[in-house]
Amino acid sequence: MLSFEPGDDVPPHPDNISHAFSKIREKAEVAPDSHLHSLRHFHATQIDPVISEAQEQVRFGWSTVQMARHYTDGMPEQDRRAADPMGLLLAAKTRKRPSEASAAH
Repeated sequence: MLSFEPGDDVPPHPDNISHAFSKIREKAEVAPDSHLHSLRHFHATQIDPVISEAQEQVRFGWSTVQMARHYTDGMPEQDRRAADPMGLLLAAKTRKRPSEASAAH
């Protein structure tokens, strides 16, 4: 069981996790309409072409394989090929950000 305390068997309240996510999101300057649950959809969409729906069902704890279709956003192959270079570009800018901030001081 997930707990904030080592050896504790009482899980943290979901609101505490959502609140912590909101603070991290604000600090990272991510859009306020990005929610913790958005990460679940993003994760499912990203691994959808890599693993089977049955594997997704197990990984995400879904009761049916059809939930994979609900949680994943379809991404045609051409869109994926276009998105990959953009992802690399954004990742490169993110890696530069801390050094740029320290150079400004």
